[in-house]
Amino acid sequence: MLVVPWIFMSTRRAALAVLLLSLLACGDDAPAGQGEGGAPGAGQGGVAGVSGSSGQGGASGEAGVGGAGGEAGAGGAGVGGAGVGGAGAGGAGAGGAGAGGSSGSSGQAGQGGGAGGSGLCAFTKDLEGGAVACAVRPGATDPAIQDDFGYHALGLPATVGADTPVYLHLVGSGGEPARPATQTFPNELLLRELTARGVLVLMVAYPNEIPIGTLCKDDLACYEPVRQEVIDGSPAPAPYDQLNNIQKPQDIRSRFDALVAHLRAFPEGQALPTSLAGATVQTDKMRIGGHSQGGGHAGLLAKALPFERVCFFSSPLDGGPLAVEAVPWVSSAWQTPLERRRAVIHQQDKGFDKAKVNFEAMGMSEGQVKILKGPSQDPHAYPVKDDAAAAQQARDFCVLAP
Repeated sequence: MLVVPWIFMSTRRAALAVLLLSLLACGDDAPAGQGEGGAPGAGQGGVAGVSGSSGQGGASGEAGVGGAGGEAGAGGAGVGGAGVGGAGAGGAGAGGAGAGGSSGSSGQAGQGGGAGGSGLCAFTKDLEGGAVACAVRPGATDPAIQDDFGYHALGLPATVGADTPVYLHLVGSGGEPARPATQTFPNELLLRELTARGVLVLMVAYPNEIPIGTLCKDDLACYEPVRQEVIDGSPAPAPYDQLNNIQKPQDIRSRFDALVAHLRAFPEGQALPTSLAGATVQTDKMRIGGHSQGGGHAGLLAKALPFERVCFFSSPLDGGPLAVEAVPWVSSAWQTPLERRRAVIHQQDKGFDKAKVNFEAMGMSEGQVKILKGPSQDPHAYPVKDDAAAAQQARDFCVLAP
């Protein structure tokens, strides 16, 4: 079995270096350099030792500030702090002369920093039971992938092994799995609930700023090719080719593949769930779902590939304004069998009638659709964002229940 702290092993080596250098120093530590672009657990620059103790950088800082030159301790020569983690700025300051001692040597610049540092996570948040929410910068997984749609989010349970369940979640229009500007996880509730159940969660940031319904309106034939372009970068045919213009590697599948390859490298040789560990992802051992726009994308992916479960949160809402006809793509053959599909929607959702028509076209029974009726100021977000007991039970029903 794999325990989550392996992700942060690089900080232990840095800590050992700090300890060895501090044994050579003569005075107390000076204040640590501020990490730029980091978060809780993000990279700090080197600690400037008054007597020359070495500073430790963070595991995943964007650009730590290097340690200032150490001041000489009484009777001893100060040594400048060496930042480990950020690309240290200002690490070249010389230490001042101490009483009876010689001037401290110049501090070294921080080592191994840069965007994303040497760690997997750009920032993290501790969850219950030793689980961790981890933000991964998309551009760190592939330099050609843009960071314009937020960061990817991982929900890492306390223990990960070959049999750990995996759930891929796609957020709705304008949503960000992890928000770098505030270093928060907008879908933290879902991350908490699923990691507490031992599930490894992947949330892929993707181009989702324009709702598919805004692009296609009442043109039922438009929805599938426009969604497919978002999913795998396949150019939509005319007359839909200029509606969204998503190209590889900005599509969902390219971003997902790059994230999984990136995840496999931390650390090299460690086990991942069977569904992610091989050369090819085994979707039939994974669960997939999404909210709103993301739910429709999850549906098309589950139509093309076999998944252990597909979960529709407040989706699919594809269809014209009168909501009297299902979109064509929900019908016909699916690789994910009917019995593996679940849906949750609030009765007051403005798209309820559209979703209901699409559920019926898929052949989903009442037992596969959970209709919520609790009071809510945002019925559309209720299935994924509300912590009411009914909403929690519905999420469990949709993602995990047999």
